[in-house]
Amino acid sequence: MAKNKITIQLAIAFILIIAGFILGRHFLHVISEDHTTLNLAEIQEARLELAELQKVREDIETDYKNLRKELNNLWYEVIDEDDTQQLELLEQLTRTRQIAGLTEVKGNGVIVTVNDKENYDPLEDPIESLIHDQNIIYLIDLLVNNGAQAISINDLRIVNSSHIFCIGTTVLCNNQRTIPPYKIKAIGPQEQLEAALAADPLYLKLQSEPYSVRFSVESVTDLVINEYETPGTIVKDIEYLKIVTDPEVQTKQSE
Repeated sequence: MAKNKITIQLAIAFILIIAGFILGRHFLHVISEDHTTLNLAEIQEARLELAELQKVREDIETDYKNLRKELNNLWYEVIDEDDTQQLELLEQLTRTRQIAGLTEVKGNGVIVTVNDKENYDPLEDPIESLIHDQNIIYLIDLLVNNGAQAISINDLRIVNSSHIFCIGTTVLCNNQRTIPPYKIKAIGPQEQLEAALAADPLYLKLQSEPYSVRFSVESVTDLVINEYETPGTIVKDIEYLKIVTDPEVQTKQSE
């Protein structure tokens, strides 16, 4: 009798242990589900906020471009069309802005699209399978050396003061982060640009295994390239420069 009682007690204890284990697992599962649901809700909320901020930024950029166009048009409204000197100065200003990259331009050209290797695996694939700042700079030099007269990266205009360098897996251009795919627009002699890109040994190599960088070239008629949108940042790059006036030049020549 005592033996049966002990057996029953052991069985009950075993059942209670199993029940406790099951309840504990269920409790942890419920907490995990709640935590996962909370994380998903937070992620969704963050995505919505990001989308709203991106929309606000796009609206601000559009307003900024429109205001700059209105400002440029005002020059023609306030100028005296009968004043030859004013017209010459306005033409000189417009030409200078065009050379400096401060005006939107269009012409025949190409769009070069470069992207990292699809499904890049950092444990298996070489680092060359990722697009870095030196790859972008190399392409810009290649395009310029073959006649490109205006270039942009993901619609950011390249000018003399532009800086391009990597920050993690992104590329910083004109103090703005850009992510792949990188669309490089270039206005210039189409056939020459296409031939140079098609025969370039570096990108022929990067497109092959094991690198498998994605690379494409598209010819475009009347390609539009944006103006350089942050001219205020140029000031720090010319703060030590002074314009030499005509009297100063004449004085130096007479010495």
